[in-house]
Amino acid sequence: MNTFGTTLSASAAALLILTATTFAGPDRPGMGTNTTFEVRILQPTSAPYFKTLAPAITLGGVVMPSRMPATVAYASSSGASGDCEVLSNNVWRTPPIELNEGSNLITVTAAKVDDADATATDNIIVFLATQPPPPPPRTNICVQITVPTSAPFLMTRLEAVPLGGYVMPPWSVASVTFETSTGQSGPCTVFSNGMWRAGEIALDLGTNVIAVKAVKLDDQAVTAGDTLTVVRVTFTNDPPVCTNRPPCLTNRPPVIVSRPCLFWGTNDVYEYHLIAIDRENDPLTLELDTRGPVVATITPVANGSWMISAMLTNTARVVRFRAKVSDGLHLRPTVQHWPVIAIVPQRTNRIERLYRRTLR
Repeated sequence: MNTFGTTLSASAAALLILTATTFAGPDRPGMGTNTTFEVRILQPTSAPYFKTLAPAITLGGVVMPSRMPATVAYASSSGASGDCEVLSNNVWRTPPIELNEGSNLITVTAAKVDDADATATDNIIVFLATQPPPPPPRTNICVQITVPTSAPFLMTRLEAVPLGGYVMPPWSVASVTFETSTGQSGPCTVFSNGMWRAGEIALDLGTNVIAVKAVKLDDQAVTAGDTLTVVRVTFTNDPPVCTNRPPCLTNRPPVIVSRPCLFWGTNDVYEYHLIAIDRENDPLTLELDTRGPVVATITPVANGSWMISAMLTNTARVVRFRAKVSDGLHLRPTVQHWPVIAIVPQRTNRIERLYRRTLR
């Protein structure tokens, strides 16, 4: 208590008092002059104004001089009133005072014990601010096109391409729709694992822009989108200069134009639509090699178009694929090889390191 009293007396000269009325008691025997009597509010602030979000407030302060016994009472414009607890050194505090919304004027009155007519007052205005409840956290969603490719650009000779992909998280998506620059649009089928399909999309010659939009289930303002630019081209078959077999050098090998996704995701099935182009329109064949605990199947879609579906047989970090596309005329097939990082919940924090390791 001595430390608290020392701190108050050291800073008392710098405190601001909103209203202080001082009365002098009658002269006592042995005292040549009257003694100054005052009360001051020091807690929660010595300023005349205080703003809070709490529904109640506790005030504290001191009566001076500290050697003079006194009683302290409080009254609030909110209707609360009562006596304060006064300690031996005239340090006082109020019980919790309920506040009304807006401004609350609280008056503290001190009276001498041996002279009830000698009183002193101090006031403080406490403003109770109302804070609106915080809005619920907004979580985003993600949608991506992975079929016919996860790349933003595709060149093909096909008249139509399948459209599909995934959306995350799958349980918070209300709908997935698509729209093309050729005027096609409609809803997509969304599966419980987050995969979605839109069927075959007809293509015009030239550039075709396909846009996909996903809408959040519980917040229609949250959307996500992805776009794919597909260029449909045609090739002319130039007459070969040489007619001998095996084919002469004018016959060009097939070209793989699709790009695979390097992440397995959180789904059990990995899908990749592999598309190859042969300028001589030769029939193409696909041979797939895998390395890792994976079972892969190949579903032909059209000449130069295959759907590759793979499933893990147990937990793995990286699975490697090698696709060989051949037209039957060249000794060396066109090869595309890529690693796929299988993301499992126990290793989601190591995705970036595994990705860098696969690129070595």
